[in-house]
This record gives sequence, C-alpha cells and structure tokens, in this order.
Amino acid sequence: MPDLLISPSLDYGPEILPDWQADFAVSSALGQVEAVRSGAGIGILHTFIARAHDDLVPVAVCPPIRRAYWLVYHETVRPLRRVQAVSAFIAAAVEGERATFT
Repeated sequence: MPDLLISPSLDYGPEILPDWQADFAVSSALGQVEAVRSGAGIGILHTFIARAHDDLVPVAVCPPIRRAYWLVYHETVRPLRRVQAVSAFIAAAVEGERATFT
C-alpha cells in the first residue's frame, strides 16, 4: 500500500518482482501476518514476527530483504533524562535480543 508506507524502503514487492501487483494489501506488519495466517495468501513478512507462529512456513523465493530500524526523536528533547532513559532502554532491549532480528 504505497500511499500508507512511512518509507519507500518498506515497499518490498518490487524487489522480488519489478511489476509486483498485490491483490490484497494490509498496511501493518501484524495485520499482514494475521492475513497470511488466516489464508489470504503468501506474504512478505518480518522474520522476527513470523517465526513466532508455528503455522507459518517460510518460502525461499528470493534473498532475504534487510532493513535498518531507527530510533528517532526531535533534537530538542535529546537532553531530557526521560528521553535518554527510554532510548537507552529500547536500545538495550533490542541489543539483548539481537538474534531475534537476524
């Protein structure tokens, strides 16, 4: 759903097939997983979400799609202790679960 993507880098379809035309589209990662689980078809899913569902079967039709995730906040709030605490917590939690995201 190109008009609902927060970043063009999240438009995975054309990386697999240049003229990709989806018959059904869902704008959220969790919604996509649930659509595939309910039988809507195959989908390009985040591995770290999909691997939690034993009823999903990976189909290796293309190389893995890699993306970076960023923690973004306005520069004016950087000095605030609460912002530093939350960003440090998120960074530590993600680092502690690094294997989940590979």
